[in-house]
Amino acid sequence: MYSLIGVSKPPGVAGTLDVQMKAKKNHMQILQIKNWLKNVQRFNVTWQLDVEDPTIFINGANTIDVNESSKDYKLTVYGLKQTANKLTVYFKNITTYEFIFYKLVKISLFINKRKFNLEYQYRSSRSFRQNRNGFYCKRNDL
Repeated sequence: MYSLIGVSKPPGVAGTLDVQMKAKKNHMQILQIKNWLKNVQRFNVTWQLDVEDPTIFINGANTIDVNESSKDYKLTVYGLKQTANKLTVYFKNITTYEFIFYKLVKISLFINKRKFNLEYQYRSSRSFRQNRNGFYCKRNDL
């Protein structure tokens, strides 16, 4: 038998992603999980925001089974307002307690600035070059 002396360090980040998405729209992020063992692994999935924000909703499966190669994990993020935050997603093996994690470094939620075209109708009984009574549509191009 061998006597080993040393310190075990946690694993490095499996990937860092910079995500920009629109507020009030679902965004699906796909994370690829690689299996380092020769048999099927089952992972518990947890996630944590750096700053807790009740306006950001995160959905995904709680567990995932990965076969001998790799598998894609789908994570859905939905935000109600414009903000920036960081998210860490952990994949922990239930039996061996080994884990990998992804860092979504910058989740930027932005609101798309749009021009609003206001249209309104008014009834006119003014006489123009030709006599007409009726509705006219006026468009406001602000």
